[in-house]
Amino acid sequence: SILHSPKISSTKAPFITTIPTRKTFNMSSEEKPTVPDLLNRSKEDIIAYLGGIYEHSSWVAEQFHESLQTQNSTAAPKTVSELFRAMKEIVNNASHESKLELLKNHPDLCEKI
Repeated sequence: SILHSPKISSTKAPFITTIPTRKTFNMSSEEKPTVPDLLNRSKEDIIAYLGGIYEHSSWVAEQFHESLQTQNSTAAPKTVSELFRAMKEIVNNASHESKLELLKNHPDLCEKI
């Protein structure tokens, strides 16, 4: 699928256990931030961490960060499932051109549609 879901720990806490290697993230691979902990980090860290989830289309993470700035802090995702839904909604609501560009950059995704 277009989205590579982050793994969560086996505990009930919403921990993210995979860290994208696309960019260097200022957190060791052994640290497992909760979603709220991640979202309290800098814009650069959030985009570096989430930028590779949608086939390395960092615009999704960038728009997600922008949406955090305009919403009430109580509405921010608190679990990986909520984060997944928020990022999926960004792609679903993206322009036809943005979706087409995502597919053009990753032709193998066309086979999955």
